[in-house]
Amino acid sequence: MSGDILVTFDADGQHRVEDISKVIEPLQDKKADVVIGSRFLSEDISEVPEYRKFGIKIITKITNASIKENLTDSQSGFRAYSKKILSDITPIEKGMGVSTEILIKASTKGMKLW
Repeated sequence: MSGDILVTFDADGQHRVEDISKVIEPLQDKKADVVIGSRFLSEDISEVPEYRKFGIKIITKITNASIKENLTDSQSGFRAYSKKILSDITPIEKGMGVSTEILIKASTKGMKLW
């Protein structure tokens, strides 16, 4: 495929199609290489069960310590990736771990996370 941006989107109803423009804008403006659509920036996060919020926040803290960033939702499936990320990073992890692996590899390579 020849696109400049790849957007991933979980089909579980946690994200809105209308928000795609918000996650691709920093890539289009060359401010970021990866953009994560955080579930925790919204006023209403009542749809996320408390045990999941707790787990996501713990994993995000560990991820942030690994990449020296301050992300709010490192496990969100709503993401936008630049062509640079797609060509420079080849994940080896399978399953849910791939989302963290991409962030760590991108950070190690000095790419911008948003």
